[in-house]
Amino acid sequence: MKNWIDNHFSTFNGSIFLAKGNDVLVNKGYGFADKEKKSENSSETRFMIASISKIFTATAIIQLYDKGMLNINEPVNNYLDINSLEEDIKNYPSFESYVWIKEFCYV
Repeated sequence: MKNWIDNHFSTFNGSIFLAKGNDVLVNKGYGFADKEKKSENSSETRFMIASISKIFTATAIIQLYDKGMLNINEPVNNYLDINSLEEDIKNYPSFESYVWIKEFCYV
C-alpha cells in the first residue's frame, strides 16, 4: 500500500494516515508544507482548519448520496439557494452550470 501511494501521490501536498484496525499502514507527509521555504510535510504537519473541513463536507455528501437524498452528478445549484451566496460567488460566470456536487468530494 505504501509503495502504491508513493507512486501515485508524487504531486500531492498533504499527509496521509491509513489504518486497518489497530495496524497503521501509512502515516506519512507528502510534498511541501511551505513551498517557498522548502519545508516538507510530515505526519506531524499541522494544517489550517479549511483543509480539514473538506473531509467533513465530502463525508456528509457521500452519506446523503448513500441515503438517496442527493445526486452527486447534478449541479450544486439544484440543492443550494444561489441567492443566499455572497455576491462574488453568485456572480462567478460558471457557478450555476458547471459546479457539480461530486466536485466537493475531491479532498
